[in-house]
Amino acid sequence: MKKYLDKNISFILLIFLYIQPIIDIITSLCINYLHINFTFGMIIRFIFLLFILLFYLFIRKDNSKYKKIYLFSVLLFIVLFAIITIIFKDINALSYELTNIIKVFYFVILLSIIDKKDIRFKVSDLVKVACIYLILIAIPNIFNISLNSYTQGKVGSVGVFNSGNEISAILSILTPFLIYYLFNNNKLLYKIIIIILMGYTYFKIGSKIIIISLILSMFINLYLYFKNKKISKKNILVISVCLILFILIGIYILPKTNFYYNLKIHLEFLNINNFNDIFTFNFINRFIFSDRLSYLIDVNNIYFNSSFIEKLFGIGFIHNYMMDSLSLKLIEMDLFDIFYNIGIIGFIVYLFPIVINIKDVFKVKNNDIMLLIKFSIVLGVLISILVGHTLLAPGVSIYLVYLIKFRKE
Repeated sequence: MKKYLDKNISFILLIFLYIQPIIDIITSLCINYLHINFTFGMIIRFIFLLFILLFYLFIRKDNSKYKKIYLFSVLLFIVLFAIITIIFKDINALSYELTNIIKVFYFVILLSIIDKKDIRFKVSDLVKVACIYLILIAIPNIFNISLNSYTQGKVGSVGVFNSGNEISAILSILTPFLIYYLFNNNKLLYKIIIIILMGYTYFKIGSKIIIISLILSMFINLYLYFKNKKISKKNILVISVCLILFILIGIYILPKTNFYYNLKIHLEFLNINNFNDIFTFNFINRFIFSDRLSYLIDVNNIYFNSSFIEKLFGIGFIHNYMMDSLSLKLIEMDLFDIFYNIGIIGFIVYLFPIVINIKDVFKVKNNDIMLLIKFSIVLGVLISILVGHTLLAPGVSIYLVYLIKFRKE
């Protein structure tokens, strides 16, 4: 058994990547139809985390001092965090706080322990996973059985999935590879299917971030395309015609999409009357950050009014416990949430493997795939900072783990 696992760990990791959409579907069914409070996805991903820890520590017997010291640091911090939770709140809050702190450290534990030589995938693997998501969003929409991306105000559809924010983050991270496939694959039928799926689902979801990711991904792939091919008059003509058609079709279709509707109602709600209004805090906070900045200010005040111990170890995930202003809401800007929730010491522990691994990634010599991977990692980090639901969502952060650990196709 040990030899089998050691020999096939790369395949197991690849299979786990492929079943992410299935895990998300079952999680959605549990929440929306069975009304089960705990999520299937969290259980499966926690079991996977335990398997990875057991494999590298006891089967592969990775004797790296760095990994052992780091994992001990994480464990020690979680124990101290639990003790502080009991002291400053009470034992009734412990279950909720521990569940969330495991979600926080999920990303960095995997990042610190998985060996990069075991992460083997191709661009086509990422494209296939992305297409599974696209199909499972498109088909329910066609049959009008899709779940909504938003609970109020805005409109959007996420197919059979539960969280529009998480699905948007996943597809945004995978979009550069979808566009790369379209530019570099010669199978016309596959290209047409993917273009239709992307065009339909991206605007159906109703999220700004996924459209921005699509535009940025187009630019990086155009750069790669022209870098690698001789620019002839024919190439310029074909690209120009395609862009013009894309713009014309976009002008016709855009007003009919959820994305356009959300922009329209958002601007109407904010009562934007002139150009100068877009530079106000109200516009930036409510339109760009969806009130995240105002909530950031509130949590910042809670943090700076907390005790010295809480500043070091965090105010936790239940703010103002046992008070009238109790709140379970996140800022939805991951790095800020993480800092306030786990404090200065926890944040240092959290950032250490991220800095080490990303620094290692950017030392790797660029080819087209590595450039796309670096771009996708940066995109994922920006999404996590601006709109959240990335580093704190194991279903999303798993993709960043694979991309950061990837070295060659």
